[in-house]
Amino acid sequence: MTTVIKTSFICAAGIAAMMYISACNSGQDSNDAANVPPPANTDKVAADANVDKPAPAKKKGKASVIFSKTNGLKVEKDKNGIYSNAEVMPEYPGGEAALSTFVENHIDYPQNAMDANTEGTVNVSFIVDEKGKVVEPMTVGNNPGNGLGDEAVKIVNKFPEWKPGTVKGKAVKTRLTLPITFKLAES
Repeated sequence: MTTVIKTSFICAAGIAAMMYISACNSGQDSNDAANVPPPANTDKVAADANVDKPAPAKKKGKASVIFSKTNGLKVEKDKNGIYSNAEVMPEYPGGEAALSTFVENHIDYPQNAMDANTEGTVNVSFIVDEKGKVVEPMTVGNNPGNGLGDEAVKIVNKFPEWKPGTVKGKAVKTRLTLPITFKLAES
């Protein structure tokens, strides 16, 4: 019944009807349900439902990022001409704080992950090309599941153009891996 109450605050008459139907179908003895009279004042029933049975706290999810530094790694490109470490690494417009803010403000924690209490870190690998465009995002390593990996890739696809990485003053394709951590919080 609390699920019905939680999701049906559209109108007082609808709530009263849903509560009555739910009481009839909640697994109670059919004689008990038959003895429940229809509500006389639907506004009072809706108000009483709010007072007597507080709605359970809704789950909210958030995501955060921590960008790791690659100082000290050798500057070289792979067979596809992509650097994993450039002399000057690509930079998100506004820096790491702006990147974290973008992810936190644009991520949609998947409902099925919230329902299953799924949390964890998704590592998304992507390339920042010579023009700063983000291409080929994909999850790497362990994926917590329940849509978190798909959501992480989706948010990386929304990134604006970055300042590209450079080697010897020339813009180069650079592969980055961004860990996006999903955490549930009760509201």
